[in-house]
Amino acid sequence: MSNPYTPSLSAADTYFGNHLRSELWNGTGEPERTGALILAAMDVASLLPGQTVDQTEPLQLLAIYEQAVFLLEKLDREKNPTLLSEQIDGIGSRVYSDSKNNTADNARAAAEFSPRTMRLLRSFLVPRFLRG
Repeated sequence: MSNPYTPSLSAADTYFGNHLRSELWNGTGEPERTGALILAAMDVASLLPGQTVDQTEPLQLLAIYEQAVFLLEKLDREKNPTLLSEQIDGIGSRVYSDSKNNTADNARAAAEFSPRTMRLLRSFLVPRFLRG
């Protein structure tokens, strides 16, 4: 697949100005934000007919932004797993949110697409992506 249209970093920064996840977006370095936008554009394009983003479709652009912040959240969870429990008896042990025992977090971590991205793209998707 060729490189799809990618919105500018300044356009994304504007979008995330009042976004719920603005702290994550603004607290991430420019190279990571740019990389997230590029990967998100490829992700979104891969779902669309013809595997191209239509620059004139606002919902497709919003889907790219939402996918980009989803990718950054996923990266943040991988770098900084949440400590769920700690046992200090004997040798001791710790259970983190990315542990194989935590199925809810595993399902979220394994998700490739943001649920919001999928809702934004719903009207553009071919039926094979919409099945249960």
